[in-house]
Amino acid sequence: MIDTLSAGAVRTANNIRARLIVSLTQSGHQARMIAKYKPHHGIIAITDNEQTFGQLQLSYGCFPILMKVSGDFKSITSKIQNLVKKNSWASAGEKIVITMNTGTKDKIYSLLVIEAK
Repeated sequence: MIDTLSAGAVRTANNIRARLIVSLTQSGHQARMIAKYKPHHGIIAITDNEQTFGQLQLSYGCFPILMKVSGDFKSITSKIQNLVKKNSWASAGEKIVITMNTGTKDKIYSLLVIEAK
C-alpha cells in the first residue's frame, strides 16, 4: 500500500509540476519509499521521532524535519504551508504534494495537493 501511495505521490508531483513532496512519517518508511523513485522534487520528511530523523538524513533527496504535526487536515496543511513559507522552499501558488497516514488502528493513507502561501 505504501509503495502505491509513494509512486502515486511522485507521479502526481510530476503531472502537476509540484515544487515539493512532503511526507509526514513516524518510521520514515513512507519517505524512503518516495525517495526510491528518485524524484526531482525535494522531499521534506516531517517526523517527531529523533531516531527516524537521524536515519532520514541518509536517504536520497530527503530533507528531514524534526517536529510534531497533528490535528485535522486544515491545521496540518496550514502548519506545512507556514513551514514552507518560513524556509522559502516554494513560492506562493506553487503546488505541494503531501502524503500522510491518517489512521491509527486501521491504516488510512492520504495524498493531498495544496498550494504554497
